[in-house]
Amino acid sequence: MTVITVLESFEDADGNVVEYRGTKPQGKIRVAFSGSGNRLVVHPGASLEGLDVSFDCNNGTMRIGNNPRGRKITVTARIGEDSTIDLGDDLSTTGRLAMSVAEGGTIRLAAGVMVAAECQIRADDAHPIFSIRTGKRVNPVKDIEIGEHVWLGMRSVVLGGARIERGSVIGLGSVVTGHVPNNCVAVGAPARVVRRDIAWERTHLTLKPPYYKPDAASLGDLSPYWDLTEAPEAPARPRACASACGASSPGADAPGARGHFPAGRDTSRRTRDDAARRTREAE
Repeated sequence: MTVITVLESFEDADGNVVEYRGTKPQGKIRVAFSGSGNRLVVHPGASLEGLDVSFDCNNGTMRIGNNPRGRKITVTARIGEDSTIDLGDDLSTTGRLAMSVAEGGTIRLAAGVMVAAECQIRADDAHPIFSIRTGKRVNPVKDIEIGEHVWLGMRSVVLGGARIERGSVIGLGSVVTGHVPNNCVAVGAPARVVRRDIAWERTHLTLKPPYYKPDAASLGDLSPYWDLTEAPEAPARPRACASACGASSPGADAPGARGHFPAGRDTSRRTRDDAARRTREAE
């Protein structure tokens, strides 16, 4: 294993490469190469508070984009065989962002993503899970794509197969496993869209006046991500079965309703009594 602790151009005998031509001071750096043919490409304008990257296998790639506003990022990443992490321009993190990708997977963040504290982005589960019946893998690595100007709330987790489109917000503690359309708020585990046609701004509520921001006009200049949600609204989820929730369907309590018996009635005894009555009438 080769470990470097200073961000500068580098290449070893195994073809592991660091490409960086910047001059600005960077934070704590640790880059570990265990295999061969791995590449770390850092834009000269990047701002790193901390970077801890482990290239565990071969032919892994990590790219870190420009940060023209000087927002510092802190990232821990584990990169497996033939795998890629691509961090776009103007990324910001509050605290450490943990990332993991393996087996040819890709994690791609577009420009302007804002990540709150204690978030994770994981395309793999670190350990394989198999079906006992078939022997087949049931948790394959899946790519992750996060669009421009997405806000990941504190302790949110983005898992393999997630695709979050531009301008959306992921709520605190949510787990994203699938598609989130543009300009939506999604919350929960798994995350579900709870609000459409929203836009958010980086302007902090307490750090920048005005200290009351009741509408968009109070902010002045706005970001270019004020778009209506393009994806059609998902159909309402079917309600639970009436018998399961303890409520009857409309009209079910009406006299003579098909299949309706008073609560607690022994329907099996009624069936036997009816059969006995028909037998006597036939005699």
